[in-house]
Amino acid sequence: MGFEIDLLPVGSEKKSGDCIVIRCGDLYKGGYAQDLIVIDGGYKDSWASTIKPHLLKYSNCNIDGRIHINLAVLSHTDQDHVGGLVEMAKDKDVVIDNIMMHRPWYELTSSWFKDGRITKDSLKGKLGDVFEKAKELDDICKSNHVKECSFDPGTYTLDRDIKISILGPDADFYKTCIASCEKTPDADDSVDELSQAQSNNGALFLEEYNPGNIKWDNTENTSPVNESSIILLVEYDGIKVLLTGDAGKEALRRAIKFAADNYI
Repeated sequence: MGFEIDLLPVGSEKKSGDCIVIRCGDLYKGGYAQDLIVIDGGYKDSWASTIKPHLLKYSNCNIDGRIHINLAVLSHTDQDHVGGLVEMAKDKDVVIDNIMMHRPWYELTSSWFKDGRITKDSLKGKLGDVFEKAKELDDICKSNHVKECSFDPGTYTLDRDIKISILGPDADFYKTCIASCEKTPDADDSVDELSQAQSNNGALFLEEYNPGNIKWDNTENTSPVNESSIILLVEYDGIKVLLTGDAGKEALRRAIKFAADNYI
């Protein structure tokens, strides 16, 4: 049995993206003897230029003439993560068993926003437009009957005893991040979860490293969409890999606390 993780160079220095490929099981036999996980997909052109050639050459994932992917994960909705996954889902040479992703057009209600004129249907349409590529990925996966995996914090097991622990974000923090996004309608600050998250924003949770010259920048924060990244702990045969998407300090602080309360 084996474990392999590839961090693919999708994009360029000026326009870089993210794609991680994980294989577990009998890597020499491949096919049904292994599990293949693709996490994020870089930009639109990353699929044809980098990811698909890599899978065909190195991942031993051909089943009946098609690339077989057990699990695809979209950590968050930014273009440098979702574009390649859309092209992968469109590709007739690909079979995807499971998809893990957030769907903000289903997950948020009008109560999170100031504008009282927003209805359930209009919000669904607005968020679908804002997160257009993620909505396209979801629609393609639904039409291809790809199974939707839970993204609630907790531990799940794939075919070959691969444990995937979702450490974050919890539902309220995720909705807070999306409601605070600059592309969405103005958030309603009176929502309890929003008020609490804003008061905690930038809270210090790292200890100073005294022996060296490192200075932590405790003022820099990432975007709300980055903070909404799914944070995964993948475990197989004693190997543990933490995958954080583009999560920032607050999301990581919450993930650390969740892990400490539930796993350590």
